[in-house]
This record gives sequence, C-alpha cells and structure tokens, in this order.
Amino acid sequence: MGYVLMAFAAGAAVALQGVINSQLRPMWGLVPAVVLNMVVSSVPILLYWVVQGAPTPSRAQLAETPPILWIGGLCGLFIVISGALVFTRLGATTALGLILAGQFVVAALVDHYGWLGMPQQSFNVSRAAGLLLLGLAVWLFRR
Repeated sequence: MGYVLMAFAAGAAVALQGVINSQLRPMWGLVPAVVLNMVVSSVPILLYWVVQGAPTPSRAQLAETPPILWIGGLCGLFIVISGALVFTRLGATTALGLILAGQFVVAALVDHYGWLGMPQQSFNVSRAAGLLLLGLAVWLFRR
C-alpha cells in the first residue's frame, strides 16, 4: 500500500510541478524558472547524499554505465521545460492528461518488449482498452 500511495503522490507532484513552473516562467523567463527548479531539486538530494555517506560511483562504474542510462536526467529536464510551457497553454488537466498518455504509451512499449531490463508483459486487449480510455478521457477534458 505504501508504494501505491507514493505513486499517487508522485502523480500529484507532477501536476503541481507543471502548474508552479508555468507560473514562474512568465515572471522570470523559461531558463531561470527551469534552473530554479533544478537547483531546488538538486540541493536536498545532494545534502542527503552527503549526510548518508552514500558511496560515489568510481570512474570505472561511470565508464561501464550504458549510455542510454544517462538520459534520465535529460528526461527530467524536458519534463520541467515542457510543463513550464504547456500547462498555461493547454490547461492543467489537458496537459497532464497528455503527459500521462505519453507515459502510458511508452510504458506499454517498455513492458511489451522488456526494454531496459524491465520484465516483459505482453500488450493485450486490456492494455489497449486502457490506452483508448485514457485517450477518450483526454478528449473529454479538452472539450
């Protein structure tokens, strides 16, 4: 149950982050708003890292890391930039609905093909129906 609540809270955080960044953008400009977001998110995790005494990856570990695994940070940056731009233009519900739709489509592909080491879960009628219902929900929110 704890992971379910955490996932729900993460979804709420995505919605709030998009709204907040879309409000900062006209006040400060896109780049300063994104930098503030990245600094505010980086400082606490860096402090936690130092306080916990977590190990720092070695050069060898960094060199052995597959290049595809380095794009997570770029994905986060793209999410922040996109939220700052689209929430005010599309509205929070439509923007988040489209963000969720993108997440579900890519997640279904990742599951189906077992990309990036994820366990394979075949795409089936139930999953297709879920994607169609999500598309319908976005369409209804947009009306």
